Amino acid sequence: MIGQRTGTLAAILGFALVLLPPTLASAANLSGQEGDVRRKVMYMRDMTGGCSGLHKKYIAASGHSAFAATTIHYWAGPGHVCGISINAGSQKAAEQKAMASCQAALKKYKGAGEQQIVGPCYVHMSK
Repeated sequence: MIGQRTGTLAAILGFALVLLPPTLASAANLSGQEGDVRRKVMYMRDMTGGCSGLHKKYIAASGHSAFAATTIHYWAGPGHVCGISINAGSQKAAEQKAMASCQAALKKYKGAGEQQIVGPCYVHMSK
């Protein structure tokens, strides 16, 4: 009778462990995660430079971070202006810093005259 109770208790505890959310220790490291994706970033894996490099830094960041971008059209085709914030104090702070970074970069390219700005910066993803 005791063996049966122990087995039943073990089965219940095992099932409860499956239903529990991840521990805080595993949730603290956000490295390798996309986080809250609002707009999917469409970069090819082998693409280099600019926004692709910033996107890779964002994914590798272990703390609260955000990635913001907008599209611009050059005479040769579309391009992107981006901004990131890595390892900020909170997700909201990271989003605000990423937007400011993207807007500052956008001002740099506004006066070049060879492109058309498609729209404002948007937070594409944050964690």
